Amino acid sequence: MPVIVENGVSREVTQEEFVAWSKANGLPVPNFFKAQPGLSKDDKDQLTREKEYQEWQKGKIADLNQQYTAAQKQIELARENGASESEIAKLQSQASQLNLRIESRQSNLKDSESESARLEKLDKASKNPAQTDAVSNVDETKNEDDLKTKARLEETKNLPPQEIDTELKEGSTVQTFDDGTTLETFSDGSTYSVDSEGNIKTTPPKGDPNVDPAAKRAAAEAKLTGAKDNLETKQLQSQIAQDNLADKKAELEDKTARKDIAQSDYDSAKEELQAKQAALDEAIESGDEDAIAEAQAAVDEQQALVDERETAALEAQIAADEAEEAANQAQDEANTAMQDVDDAQLEVDDADSEFADTDYSSETREDPTGEDQSEADTMEKYGSPGNTPEDTEFGDLEGAIASQAEKPFDKKDTPATAQWAGVKDTRVVLRVPKTYLQSPLTSLLKENEGILFPYTPQLGYEGQASYGSASPLHSNYTQYFFKNSLVSNINLSGKFTVQNEKEAKIWLSIVHLGRVLTKMPFGDDKNAGSAPPVCRLDGFGNMVFANVPVAVVSFKFELPDTVDYIGVYDGPFVNSMAPTISTISFTLQPMYSRDEIRNFSVEDFLAGSLKGKGYL
Repeated sequence: MPVIVENGVSREVTQEEFVAWSKANGLPVPNFFKAQPGLSKDDKDQLTREKEYQEWQKGKIADLNQQYTAAQKQIELARENGASESEIAKLQSQASQLNLRIESRQSNLKDSESESARLEKLDKASKNPAQTDAVSNVDETKNEDDLKTKARLEETKNLPPQEIDTELKEGSTVQTFDDGTTLETFSDGSTYSVDSEGNIKTTPPKGDPNVDPAAKRAAAEAKLTGAKDNLETKQLQSQIAQDNLADKKAELEDKTARKDIAQSDYDSAKEELQAKQAALDEAIESGDEDAIAEAQAAVDEQQALVDERETAALEAQIAADEAEEAANQAQDEANTAMQDVDDAQLEVDDADSEFADTDYSSETREDPTGEDQSEADTMEKYGSPGNTPEDTEFGDLEGAIASQAEKPFDKKDTPATAQWAGVKDTRVVLRVPKTYLQSPLTSLLKENEGILFPYTPQLGYEGQASYGSASPLHSNYTQYFFKNSLVSNINLSGKFTVQNEKEAKIWLSIVHLGRVLTKMPFGDDKNAGSAPPVCRLDGFGNMVFANVPVAVVSFKFELPDTVDYIGVYDGPFVNSMAPTISTISFTLQPMYSRDEIRNFSVEDFLAGSLKGKGYL
């Protein structure tokens, strides 16, 4: 008989009492004590997972349907805006891919619903003793014939094919040891044991996210995939809102121009009416009846024209007001859409961080529709990624973890670096005062102390000697005398490329700093009224440009219409764009202080003693 221990006292109980005691204490009832009617534990777990899978798949399909609707709307807008055939074909191709993904997921959902319906029918029939044997025989035959269902069960349960039938029928395995201990192992990996003294021990199931690294990573990966899909949808909606805003602004501009023209025509007609009214007054003073009649007819005709143009001006004003209201509404929608993108990006960042913190590494498989998806997104059922023989060389989760432990990897890429002994960086840098790099908008430039030109720029200047002249009377030659030397402005122009969001932020920081360097402190600023800062120019080594004091005379950057742009959706530059290729130019004026001018020596300069001190 079973033995239970309560408050340190053991006692024998009947099988029914043991079952009741197990339920009261929240413990599973072993199959060797009570064979409960209905599905086996394995089938029940399968049915639960089918239901969870269906909810997850329905959410994915809803998101994809939303994206497909937005894509169709974008195609319509492209046609209305006169887009080229190639652009429309590209959008149609993207919509077709979305439709393929929807159909694939709907097929998977249908298979899952069929499987859960079969299990529910089996559960209902098996609880009727008169029908249990018949249903089991029919179901067993169906499973053997339906290869697709069997494959789903294999993938779901992570078991070799020869073990599936046994697991489905029994739901657990029972072992009895020489010392009297009975151990029941369930299909989810949990165990339930009772020793000879009635002491009970349990272990949690595999696949519990709290204890199973693979399950934890799968859950994090599913969350990340959902967040990315949501971000993609929000970005598409934001683009549609931006396109709509551009249309509304163009319409507002057109309506405003029409209003101005109508108002101008109305004003001109009124001026003409005043002139004809004055002519009528003159005719009345002259007493000429014919002239009066003619002038009166002209006034009446002009008055009708004034009334007509006044009506047109009012209609144009109403149309302009309506267009302005529509543009404001479109602006609000665009702002809301951009905020949704920001929120979705934060969700992706959080999910990505959570996914990176998981301890298990899974492969990426290719979806039949052509979309690369993570394991949690593409597997038909819920087996932990990497926990099947075909996914790892070990065939089990423990082996995969052991493999990672033997071959640790760094989750962060380590950039390649190169160093040469005794050689300093000779790239062109415009160094600025440190106080100009404290702002969040310019802090990314701290590492290089200013603006670094990543590619060799065009740079040139001119050194000049100025001479005056004297033309003595009755002389055949002009006499010249030295006045001064000068260094011309330095023209600096270089290419900048942007390949990702971080480089886009750096580009925006450079543009922002370039604008600031041409302005003086003003108002309540410290040192208000002082000149813009003196910077230092370095490039090409000590004998070319080294520590040259310069002031920014002009700053220029280009926004080409022939390149792509990369957006920034977080940080101080949120909702800003940067071109993938552009040119940034500076005009720099050498600015030597009085001390630097006084300490200059041609002999020292010629001998190279002044190199690195900024003299040109």
